[in-house]
Formats: sequence, structure tokens, C-alpha cells
Amino acid sequence: MKKIIKILLPDALLLAGAVTIVVALHEMWPPLAYLACGVFAVLLALILSF
Repeated sequence: MKKIIKILLPDALLLAGAVTIVVALHEMWPPLAYLACGVFAVLLALILSF
């Protein structure tokens, strides 16, 4: 169980950070948040594919 947590924790923290940034951007300017969401989705897909 500890090995699974150690493997998944960085990905979960990355996703949580991306969500936090997108929510903060959405409060300031929604179109920028949508753009950032797409960028984060592509980056997350690239990171998880390796």
C-alpha cells in the first residue's frame, strides 16, 4: 500500500496544483482559465504517458 501511495502522490499533487491554479484564474478571468485547463491537460497527459 505504501508503494502505491508513493507512486500516486506526485501525480495527485500535480493535479491538485493544476486545479488550484485553474480555479484561481477562473476567478480573475474565465477565458484564461479555459486556456490554462487545456494546457494542463496536455502536460498531464504527457507526464503520465512516461
